[in-house]
Amino acid sequence: MSGVRFSDPDGVPSDNQPAQVVLADVIFSSDSPDLLKDHSFVFTSDNKFFIIVPLPREPGSTEAVYRIGFTVPLSAGPPPSNPPTAYLQQHIDGFGSEQLSSDPSVSPNPIYISKTIWSTRFRTHAAVADKFLVRMGNGIILLIGDAAHIHSPAGGQGMNLGIRDAISLGPVLAAHIASTDETRSASDRLLEEYAVTRRRRALTTIKLTKRIMGLVRTVGWRQILTKLSLLVVRLGLKLPFVRRRAAWNLSGLGNR
Repeated sequence: MSGVRFSDPDGVPSDNQPAQVVLADVIFSSDSPDLLKDHSFVFTSDNKFFIIVPLPREPGSTEAVYRIGFTVPLSAGPPPSNPPTAYLQQHIDGFGSEQLSSDPSVSPNPIYISKTIWSTRFRTHAAVADKFLVRMGNGIILLIGDAAHIHSPAGGQGMNLGIRDAISLGPVLAAHIASTDETRSASDRLLEEYAVTRRRRALTTIKLTKRIMGLVRTVGWRQILTKLSLLVVRLGLKLPFVRRRAAWNLSGLGNR
C-alpha cells in the first residue's frame, strides 16, 4: 500500500541469504576441564558455525552456565521455536567436537546438556527500506527500527540502531508538531533530512554486520583460516588505536 520496497542493499536475493540461528543458555552434566571458565570456544565445519561462551556465575551458585549458538542449514528445516535439550544436543554432537560430544564412541569422557535454561531461534538476513519517509494523502509515515532495516545480530547493532532512530526522531518530531502554517515547510524539510540521514546510518550498520559475517563465513570455510583470523584479531587488538576503533564502531558512537 505504501509502495516501499524492503530488500538487501547489495541486491542479494532474499531466498539466498537467510541464516537459521539457535541460541540457548545451558548447564552441562560435567564441569569438564575442556569447558574453560574464562574462554569462549568457536567451532567451524563445512560452513557451519558453533560458539560457546561461559557466563558469569550467579552469586552463591555452583552451576556453570554457558551461552551456546549455532547455525542450522536451511536443508535441515526450521528449528522449533524453543529448541528442546535433545535438539540442542543433537546439533552439538553433529559438529564433531570431541570436547562437547555426548557420544562415548567419540569422546572418552562424554558430556551432555543436563539443563536448558532458555532457548530460541531466529532467521536473519539484511534488508533496508528504500525510503524511510512516505507521504500518503495529507499524512506522513516514518519508518524506524526493524520496520526500516534488519540485519544479522553480528556486533549487537540492531536494538542500538533502532533506539538511535527513536532518539534522533524526538526533537525533529517535536519541531514538526509545534510548527505553524508559516514554518510547516521548514519542519517538513527536517523530517525529510532525518529520513535520509537515518537511512544512511542504517546502510553503514548493515555494511558493518556484513563485514563481520563475512569473516565468520571465511573462518568456517577452512580451519586453517580460523586460526589465522583469530591470530590476526588478537594481534590487532593489542594495538591501542585498533581497540579504540573497534569500540567506536561497535558502540555505535561512530554511526549515531
